[in-house]
Amino acid sequence: MVAQGVLGYDDFKVEGQMGSRALKVLVRAQEIVSDRGSYRYVEIGSYLGRTLQPHLQDKDCKKVLSIDLRPDVTPDERKMLRDYQGITAEDMVTRLAEHVGTKDLGKLETVTDTSGSLRTRSKREAPFELALIDGEHTVTAAFCDFLNLLPRMRPNGMVLFDDTSVILPAIQNAIAMLQAEGRPAAAFFGVGGISAIALGEGAEETVDAFGPDLTIGLDKAFKRHRERSISATISTHLARTLRHNPGNRRRAAKILTERGYRVTPPTEEQAAE
Repeated sequence: MVAQGVLGYDDFKVEGQMGSRALKVLVRAQEIVSDRGSYRYVEIGSYLGRTLQPHLQDKDCKKVLSIDLRPDVTPDERKMLRDYQGITAEDMVTRLAEHVGTKDLGKLETVTDTSGSLRTRSKREAPFELALIDGEHTVTAAFCDFLNLLPRMRPNGMVLFDDTSVILPAIQNAIAMLQAEGRPAAAFFGVGGISAIALGEGAEETVDAFGPDLTIGLDKAFKRHRERSISATISTHLARTLRHNPGNRRRAAKILTERGYRVTPPTEEQAAE
């Protein structure tokens, strides 16, 4: 069992993209499932293995499954492509081995594939108590990952999601589906962009166990998602709109000039793009 308050930011030795606030939520989720006894953990999207390390070192964790297709780049709802620099599962294991003992590392299974591979695993395999979805950051992919995970989860398990502000509709779709099927569940929206869907009759108690300090509430989560969506739309279309619409370009230049900015007209090549 991982005692509450034992794990902290400095315990995550492998480099990665998770910030300190997100890691606090992940640690609390680990504490919650570990408090129940032994557990199995599955993760979709592991990159360098930062979020695998604490589970590999947890004596209560009996199995760690990492599923990652590991393409060179992945689509993102923020209208960009994320470059993962060709990091392989072998590269990740090598980095983990610098901080995790051989025996603990033996709990790890890596699968270079999509979450769809979960559907072809043996039905005799024990279900998972805890899962993290941190793969392709699109609504479609995140919801698909949840659908693939759900049949492999224990009835009182918990599914975590990274980057709530990006894939919030996927979480809402998952909740709506569970409600339509009459399956008990409760949602948690946390700091650092981490959210969770707790399953089973004790779902509300599981969500409450995170505590108010780690909770942001649905309203704030929705506001952040809306702001992120607007920002992505602007960054994608604004430059093109200004280049191709002389009227908008003149108005924007006037406003910026009045505010003290120096505005340079686009070159012929830029205007033609």
